[in-house]
Amino acid sequence: MSAVSRTYVICTTARSGSNLVCDYLDGTGRLGRPAEFLNPDIVRNGAYGKRFPFDLKVSLSDYLSWLKKNQITSNGIFGIKLLYEDFEYLGQFTDICSMIRNATIVRLTRRKKLSQAISYFMAVETGQWIASDPGLKPPDEVEYDQQKIERYMTMLARQDASWDTALDCLGCSALHWSFESFVADPSAHISSLAAELDVNLADVSIKTALVPQATETSRAFLARYRSDYAAQQRSADSVEYEHLTFDR
Repeated sequence: MSAVSRTYVICTTARSGSNLVCDYLDGTGRLGRPAEFLNPDIVRNGAYGKRFPFDLKVSLSDYLSWLKKNQITSNGIFGIKLLYEDFEYLGQFTDICSMIRNATIVRLTRRKKLSQAISYFMAVETGQWIASDPGLKPPDEVEYDQQKIERYMTMLARQDASWDTALDCLGCSALHWSFESFVADPSAHISSLAAELDVNLADVSIKTALVPQATETSRAFLARYRSDYAAQQRSADSVEYEHLTFDR
């Protein structure tokens, strides 16, 4: 029987609900302290206890070694969240690919891509990526922009497809979680990961301190985009496709 991995990697994209998932996992006290450790801004700002000057070259292998010593729970479990936008660059390093190959993989997605894109749009416009961020402006001052939302939706869909391709090429299997299924039953998902890592959670309370970031503005944008999308589908009287013209 192969040795049980003590590392897990959450392979995901921005605004997938990963902060909530990581808070639940961290809250068990036995499944590491998973976070976005490889986000360059986070590394630079020293959010996890190791600060680097802006222009300093960082030894990736030394940093990973430091993480695995300092960001584990007492039972030796290390968890990390890796966004595709970070993997797209850092995946060129053998240290990253080796970590992924030898870890338990959680492939976290968000089925409702429009909701994810609007969440991304709101985070960019307000500067509030988590609820505790001070933000640049309140959500109700954000102006609706269909083109930006569509661009983010395309980007996130591409990143999800790229993650699946990369993991296939690395020969990795994964636990597949959607954000929607996770919030419906956090305990079942967390228990499945604990079983993979051989961690007993029988006496652990599964809970989170985070609150949802959806606002009346984001919900209004969702309804408006759907309305605009439906109107767009009804706009053509005829369409030429593969040398045929189809009339309404």
